Amino acid sequence: MYNYDKNACRDYNTVERRMRRAALNGDSFWGGMTRRQFMTRSAAATGAAAFASSLPMWFPECTFAAGGGCADHTFIFIHLFGGPDGLAMVCPIGDYAYINPIDGIRRPGSLLGVPLPGTGTPEDLIDLNDGYWALSGGLADLLDIWNDGALAIATGCTLPGQSYSHFTAERWVGQATPNPGVGLGGSMMARHLETATPYGGPIRGMSVASNLHDHLLGGVPYQAIPIANAENFGIQGISQSIQTAWLNAMVEMYGNQNKLAAWEDLSIVTRDAITLLNSVTFPPSPEYDTSYLGDGLRRVAALLKAGIGLETVTLRTGGWDTHNNQGSNNSQTGQMWLLMESLARNLKAFWQDMTTNGSNRCWTIYMTGEFGRDAEPPMTSGGNPVTPETAGTDHGYATNVYMMGTNICGGQVINAGLWPGVDTLHNPGSTVCGGTNDVCLGTDPRIFLAEIFDRLMGNQANLSYLFPDYQIPAPSEYMGVVC
Repeated sequence: MYNYDKNACRDYNTVERRMRRAALNGDSFWGGMTRRQFMTRSAAATGAAAFASSLPMWFPECTFAAGGGCADHTFIFIHLFGGPDGLAMVCPIGDYAYINPIDGIRRPGSLLGVPLPGTGTPEDLIDLNDGYWALSGGLADLLDIWNDGALAIATGCTLPGQSYSHFTAERWVGQATPNPGVGLGGSMMARHLETATPYGGPIRGMSVASNLHDHLLGGVPYQAIPIANAENFGIQGISQSIQTAWLNAMVEMYGNQNKLAAWEDLSIVTRDAITLLNSVTFPPSPEYDTSYLGDGLRRVAALLKAGIGLETVTLRTGGWDTHNNQGSNNSQTGQMWLLMESLARNLKAFWQDMTTNGSNRCWTIYMTGEFGRDAEPPMTSGGNPVTPETAGTDHGYATNVYMMGTNICGGQVINAGLWPGVDTLHNPGSTVCGGTNDVCLGTDPRIFLAEIFDRLMGNQANLSYLFPDYQIPAPSEYMGVVC
């Protein structure tokens, strides 16, 4: 059974703030817990086996897996390419330097200003129950997942010394190593597949793309393959029986060429992948939109529910490089709002899909960008005043990490106590910021990845190989993102 660590669901001063606020209001903080959160914490106190056996029949089913993991846990990395503005997505409304009406960097009515919660419009910020952090109205579809305890957020995250180049920074994120250089071969997820015990399926890793993303590059050949459309993967324009014959002939042909062993391996992987995917049903769902991310997540859900042994998946969705027309949170037509709305809709659709139809599958979504954006927009551009239509932000430093899934200890800003505060953003002498208008580094995201790949992906023995040049924390030092 699950060996629960007493620190596994700590959320630093977030719980303390909520309890203090509840006491002031005469409310019960614990009475507002979701059943999922109650079960997690009660299991810690009473023991998972005894607690689970004592549940009444009406209580939702819960399975406590060994070490907090599952036999076939799938890790899904969603890269928000372009560098998302974390301060527009998860807003520190309790930070006076962020929201104060005189000179707050995102004060209501300013170029990228945010509205306060409670004004009764869709653009309102959504208080995340502690009076300090609030969700953008554009991400309203994430609220049910948050309230269910399946979504955790970390703010102010980046690798130390992060590059301001999109492609360089994306490579750093994929390798989970600052400035990895040419000597470090393969991505973090490829190193995982190289060292972890396979689940048994022919497709261990998959990029939803026509070529492998940086996050799955390297490692053992053919352990990860690019599949742009799993619903239509194979030789087109022929019957199933003819396709099967052709694929078998291809494998036999390359098997007879002694000098082309690699081609034989590739032909076998191709045949087995096509055969497997042709056996999966991909039902339509109006809950997803028809964007790349929506279609991709719908197909990934079908693969997970089919139990094909998929261990790692990457998706990459762009548009987050909001140099102009970013739009304030008061504007539903701004670029940022539209991006957030589509993102939240598809994540909610995936969550509903998996919890309704795939509840026996274990999965984690880990989502971030290659870097963040400036804390506030420039006031002039080429000597001309910036208007709401032209306002945007430049490449910045830290951004948010979003973690969602079956074993995520959600409903919390997981590193709330480490938020550096907006008042540090403009310090020219800062050693934790790349520039004077940056969101400062609060947390190295490798601490979350280490916990996930330790407790959920079962690769405890190889964490130092997965994260070179990083001091792997002791389990007691994990931030409690895994339940």
